Amino acid sequence: MKNFFLLLPFCLLGLVGPAAAQVTRPLSKLVFHDVDHNRFTAKDLPANTALLLLYFRTDCDDCRHTAQIVGQTAGQYPLTIWMVSPNDEETLGVFEYMTGLDKARNVRVLRDDQDIMHQLFDFQALPFCVLFDKSGREIKTYDYFPKPETIKKDLGE
Repeated sequence: MKNFFLLLPFCLLGLVGPAAAQVTRPLSKLVFHDVDHNRFTAKDLPANTALLLLYFRTDCDDCRHTAQIVGQTAGQYPLTIWMVSPNDEETLGVFEYMTGLDKARNVRVLRDDQDIMHQLFDFQALPFCVLFDKSGREIKTYDYFPKPETIKKDLGE
């Protein structure tokens, strides 16, 4: 019986731990700039629209390939896509044009000039994606660019 009382706190911690350890990262902490130096925050998202944040670098081969896929398939996604990078505006502007992202109506190429993505998220791979639902709640992270079917399923659509 003594052992039961000694183990009880650890059992309870195991039941509560994962839920309590879940970190919420509100959209209000996201502040980026587009290639024209305009500031973008959660207030700039269309109302009642989910968001997929895609962190990339222009010198990353997988990221360049992903950007081409985004440019070709963006219209199939039921959300806004913010492609965020630490690269400078001039480099991002050329990248946006060369990959056709400037023609995708639901895609914004943005600069993370304050290193916000690295402050908020622990990721090792590029590209890295974070899905937020229509209410701004973080749903899931991905170490790849998810297909439209995956996004719809994860959003419960």
